[in-house]
Amino acid sequence: MRPVSCLADIFRSENPSIAAANAYVFQDHATTYAELAKDSNRYANAMISKGIKVNDRIAILDKNSAEFSPILGGTLKARATLVPINFRLSYEEAEFIVSDSGAKILFIGREFKDLADALKKQHPELEIVFLQAATESEPETIPSLQQWSADISDQDPQLNHQPDDHVIQLYTSGTTGKPKGVYHSSEHYMKGFVALGKATQIIADNEVQLISMPLCHIAALLNLLNGLLYGCCQVITREFNPVETLEFIPKYKINTTLFAPVIIQMLVNMPEAENTDFSSLTRIFYGSAPIAQTVLKKAQAVFGCEFWQVYGMTENIGMATFLTPDDHRPERNKLLSCGKPYPCTKLRIVDEEGNDMPTGEVGEIITQADWTMGGYWHRPEASAETLVNDWLYTGDAGYFDDEGYLYIHDRLKDMIVSGGENIYPTEVENALFAHPAVVEAAVFGIPDDKWGEAVKAAVVLKPGHSASEEEIIQFTREKIATFKAPKSIDFIEMLPRNTAGKVLKRQLRAPYWEGRDRAVS
Repeated sequence: MRPVSCLADIFRSENPSIAAANAYVFQDHATTYAELAKDSNRYANAMISKGIKVNDRIAILDKNSAEFSPILGGTLKARATLVPINFRLSYEEAEFIVSDSGAKILFIGREFKDLADALKKQHPELEIVFLQAATESEPETIPSLQQWSADISDQDPQLNHQPDDHVIQLYTSGTTGKPKGVYHSSEHYMKGFVALGKATQIIADNEVQLISMPLCHIAALLNLLNGLLYGCCQVITREFNPVETLEFIPKYKINTTLFAPVIIQMLVNMPEAENTDFSSLTRIFYGSAPIAQTVLKKAQAVFGCEFWQVYGMTENIGMATFLTPDDHRPERNKLLSCGKPYPCTKLRIVDEEGNDMPTGEVGEIITQADWTMGGYWHRPEASAETLVNDWLYTGDAGYFDDEGYLYIHDRLKDMIVSGGENIYPTEVENALFAHPAVVEAAVFGIPDDKWGEAVKAAVVLKPGHSASEEEIIQFTREKIATFKAPKSIDFIEMLPRNTAGKVLKRQLRAPYWEGRDRAVS
């Protein structure tokens, strides 16, 4: 672990041995730590020259790219706050984040040119920069990153960083249907890295890490920063591709990586996996869902490495609990658990009044750590509901066993996790309600062997109206990101409700989860 005092220091390379090492490789092009430092210096100075001040928001929207790391480093060195936007979002969702964050600059992949043009039209004050250069046949109406930073100094601006500087703001959906900006300080990440090192004690300075999960999510972003902190080389892919992943592991001698369980299952079922050299692979981290014992046993046989499960959320930089390789042994009978808390983390299971629940009894999981979010951006009421007396109320229901291992039982707020993406029913329901034939709708998650959970909708049509399943699904895809849209719809006459009029989603879910150990994947 390199000696650093703030998050921006990760993008500095005074040590000659670190400076010459590769920070990351993207599409076979390697960038050294010295080059990363100079690029991030140049982008920081460009931002400062544009009038960017402390805690101003800088947005970035693209698939994984070579430009992400220096843009992040430049934002940190300018004492601004990076707002990564999920490239899979619809225009309405992306526009909301740009507007809500008050982003002064948007860096965007050229692949999303139509989105950039639409945002520029709606937000003429927003400075937009393409991350990649234009082709010769393409008219240049928006500057590329190279043009935007031309003739700018690559000397470190050396601003006076403060522990409470806002460094990264990620948006997570909520029960209100509107995304919420989760902001963290430099101090949050620095203290989190210390605990992460104590928990795992395994990252070596010369290791090679594969980053194939999207950097707009906390899990991949935390892994990238942690890898750079240790001076590792990050092999970054544009997006996950199973064939490419199997090629890259032996090609770059990958030592460590993070996968969603659905990716692990996908890889071990590929015929090419039988002939792939995984000898360099030391460990695989996975999160967002537990892993089925049958899949784990096959993965252990195929990959021949350690497995670590991690549980957390954007609100606590993805760090609540972890399950060690030793606890992945079937005889330990802990595979349905998500482990024990990280060092310096407190975890409780409480009832609706905040009283601690006995061992084995289900209640809400709440956690406390030095890296818990500062709050939701411009959402004081939502912040007050989630952060109570310094405790983060996760919205997950769970219980402890007699050894203190945490088990997730259900989601109090009905969140669906499909392929590693968090999906909140209210967002989907709002899209369904916009359809002229829909009078009522309830959205919930059902088991899916490939993605963990799939989005299911129960829909009540207006009297005298008709609509097909295909028509309604296509309608929602035009309103929200495709991965959030229902995969199937049940048409029913009436939604089940309790005496207070609340929809009983548990009753709708129950038939699909019958025989399962728990009602989430």
